[in-house]
Amino acid sequence: MSIDATAGRARALWQELAAAPDAVFGTPGVCVAPDSTLAPPSWVGVVTIGETALITAPTAPAADSVRTALSGLPADRLTDPATVTALLPVSDTLGPAVLAYLAPDALRPPGPTGTPAERLTPGDAALRTLSEEAGEADAGESGLEEITSPVFVVRDGGARVLAAAGSRGRWATGSWAPS
Repeated sequence: MSIDATAGRARALWQELAAAPDAVFGTPGVCVAPDSTLAPPSWVGVVTIGETALITAPTAPAADSVRTALSGLPADRLTDPATVTALLPVSDTLGPAVLAYLAPDALRPPGPTGTPAERLTPGDAALRTLSEEAGEADAGESGLEEITSPVFVVRDGGARVLAAAGSRGRWATGSWAPS
């Protein structure tokens, strides 16, 4: 699968998560999407792929403000918290997060690492301990408490969980809350 095809699949996914019929990637594409899952409820969400962006806003006035303030900016500046907070009234930010996409035919499992992964169920006591050790801010950002899939962990020689990975149905990326 080509890079263009992989990027196209990623764009289609984010357009679906935007939950708005007019959600399109543009320079930037801003749409009113109160039910968007790009960001927490009532927040503005931004996703960039290449030189294009998709921005969701909870209301028409917020979309107009965002469109006006961010028009003409290159895609890489749209997810920069310093740029956004300088141009818009923002009460909080989340992100940015950088995601990588791989074509299904390009996935090659790594060789043995010597440290086997273990499968746990969401809510396992070892995961709660990992969240506590990470601290409130990092645990909240990780979304570990929101995982609904099996959770794969790596332990340090047996007992203590060092890392965990899993997923949930829908999740948010870089976004900000209008003030």
